[in-house]
Amino acid sequence: MVRLGKHTSPDRPRPGAYLLGVAFVLALAIGLAACGGGSSSTSSSTSDSSETASAGSVEGGSSAKLAAFEKKVEQVIAERSGPQTEGPPTTGPKAASGKSAYIIACSQALEGCQRESVAAKEAGEAIGWNMTLYDTESKPDKMVEGVQRAIDNHANGIIVQAIDMSALAAPLEKAKSSGATIVCFACVNDNEIAAQVIPSEQSFYEDGYAIAAQMFKNTDGHPRILVISNKETGVIVKRLEGTEKFVEECRVAGGDCEIVDEQFFLYSNMTTAIPELVSVSLGQHPETNAIWMGFDSTEEFVQQGAEQAGVSKEDVGLYGFDGNKSNIANIREGGWEVATMAGPFEWVGWAEVDALNRVFNGEEPVEEVVKAKLITKENAPANDIYDGDGANFEGVYKKVWGVG
Repeated sequence: MVRLGKHTSPDRPRPGAYLLGVAFVLALAIGLAACGGGSSSTSSSTSDSSETASAGSVEGGSSAKLAAFEKKVEQVIAERSGPQTEGPPTTGPKAASGKSAYIIACSQALEGCQRESVAAKEAGEAIGWNMTLYDTESKPDKMVEGVQRAIDNHANGIIVQAIDMSALAAPLEKAKSSGATIVCFACVNDNEIAAQVIPSEQSFYEDGYAIAAQMFKNTDGHPRILVISNKETGVIVKRLEGTEKFVEECRVAGGDCEIVDEQFFLYSNMTTAIPELVSVSLGQHPETNAIWMGFDSTEEFVQQGAEQAGVSKEDVGLYGFDGNKSNIANIREGGWEVATMAGPFEWVGWAEVDALNRVFNGEEPVEEVVKAKLITKENAPANDIYDGDGANFEGVYKKVWGVG
């Protein structure tokens, strides 16, 4: 099977220089040593860049524009794979007493939902509140039921985990009217229902852009991307928008980036739908060298589809979001997945409780610095958990609340 811009990972030999139209620029000019991950696989030199920059135009834009774009790619990778340098807020109100909160979790069967939900429960109990974790199992009727239970039990706070505000607009508006404060992880804050969204909606767009930058680097500037995703969650849509923006900028700069296919599934049928979607698409698009996964819990089923299509991990790399333990292990061990945007889920749970506590004390939530990190084999944590690079969030929050 012939593939353009064969996928490479940091521990595999990279192919030689590549062509874009009549001429191309080799301009990955900046290193990543100052910022961490991704430094060992840079394949071109400053002298190469300066020589080809004067070679004239390439298809879709000048070589100077392409050189500038490639420099931006390296900057994005350096920034997003580098260490988390900011921590939780160190000042704030003491613990509000006598409060209760419901955690409306998307599905405890999915690690990307389970970890922050459990952390939020632990944080709420540490601050002295009555906490209830309600598993909706990703079922719309149970999502509504969970919010109604919170209303019926006069919960002071509601923490929504990875469920769109639009899916719960009516019951959440009712809860807000009854006096409950709402915070949310990984959601689009329709109608400003939530007092705070962690992390920001914009961050998911930026995550999508960053993962595309890593695809560009790993394919020597020839990403041929198959999107396997879900449209039921707004933040996943934003991730895809970020990747699509990267591809657009690449092409405007004269680069050779392409999304060859987009296939979408429903949560309800993802275990059976994904392998077939992947297998069929790879058969139709043998040039594919990167598979974009809307969230990491789909990796097993994407891999199944790739294997059914007779594709090897040397030809196609998997790229995801969330950074579940098994996915980071897969990356660290040189498996099918080669990069993910990993979230510090436990930190998220504690930050949600801090946001509620500030509102309960008559203050505005602070802008949180919680963000995902670009994880590759070069910087994958040994314990397969991204925790914010050792940020002592539990200790910091407890000190702020006066409970530790």
